[in-house]
Amino acid sequence: MRLVEQREGDRPVRFGFIHSDYPSAVGDIKALNAIAADMPDVDFVAHQLPYREVPDGLPAMLADVEKGIAALADRIDYWWEPSGPLGETDVYTQTLLAGSDRPIVFGTKLSSVKMGALLHVTPDWEASGRETAAIAHAILNGADPGAIPVAPPGTFLLGLNLATALRLNIVVPPDLMQLAGPHVYR
Repeated sequence: MRLVEQREGDRPVRFGFIHSDYPSAVGDIKALNAIAADMPDVDFVAHQLPYREVPDGLPAMLADVEKGIAALADRIDYWWEPSGPLGETDVYTQTLLAGSDRPIVFGTKLSSVKMGALLHVTPDWEASGRETAAIAHAILNGADPGAIPVAPPGTFLLGLNLATALRLNIVVPPDLMQLAGPHVYR
């Protein structure tokens, strides 16, 4: 929000969310809408399409994505990519970029940022692997699995696309640049 609120100012920021009915994508939009319910400056505008098994069903889903782009184009400011088999393909990102003049503000994968999405946040898989190994080690040494607390990943990766930020007249604060480290793209 620190980035996109610079642009929209006095009205809610409207994120387009084209997703399949795949469970993780449906869970994403439910969670995002729950968060947005407490944030009057955010609105998620969703368009759902039927999931078809990847890779064979991908062309049909992409055709549905193009219809979703047309349906939401004048109702949104930015795109937000969903998780799941559709949103995690590079061709989904390419379809949004080619079919709309609205920028992708949140990419599901780091490659989305490389293609032009403003930002991406994901758990650091290497650090998560170490955390998982420590849990497995504890269990193998007799720890009760039910007594190990559930915890979010300790480290995240942030990716930023400066060319997109410049195009949108968004100033990226130095602390976010520092967090992104080597994952800053142009």
